[in-house]
Amino acid sequence: MPTVRPTDSLNGPQPGQASRTTALLGTRCLVFSGKTRQFETMVSLLQEMGKDGYLSMESFKISIKAFAAAREMKKCMGIFKLMKLYDFQAGLETFNCLIDALAKAKLGKEAQELFDRMKGQFHPDLRTYTVLLYGFCKIKNLAEAGRVWNDMLDSGFIPDVVAHNAMLEGLIRGHQGLKESSCLSL
Repeated sequence: MPTVRPTDSLNGPQPGQASRTTALLGTRCLVFSGKTRQFETMVSLLQEMGKDGYLSMESFKISIKAFAAAREMKKCMGIFKLMKLYDFQAGLETFNCLIDALAKAKLGKEAQELFDRMKGQFHPDLRTYTVLLYGFCKIKNLAEAGRVWNDMLDSGFIPDVVAHNAMLEGLIRGHQGLKESSCLSL
């Protein structure tokens, strides 16, 4: 005869469940604070989550995206300092997240400056170039987009469908046909 096991809700939280729930709640509060641009609250929440051990890379990515959307470059870079404070390593994925957030906020020039500054620390991959390309295409700076495209090719990367689509959309938005664009060396 099978034993009937009481449900978890009757037994209360299982070991580790409370901390996962708290971490998830903290992450949701970060999202809300970022969307409502309550940045002081967001930073305080990050610090509290750090003290209690509830931080994750997702927490930092949410903060980076929120600050970039608000065009707060110094605060974006401050997140990297906060990551070091709580013993998190910023890697290429975090770097790409920041460049992507800047590109989506139409800060292509700032994304390029950051790319140039951190190129020695992080070796860019295809995603890095694609995100940067997207940023310049979004602001219709086709000359810079073409330069990024050529840098990508010179670095040995073969553009994928996403990179091609970003460039094509940029050319269409910029009202230039493929024939007219002399910025590409194919």
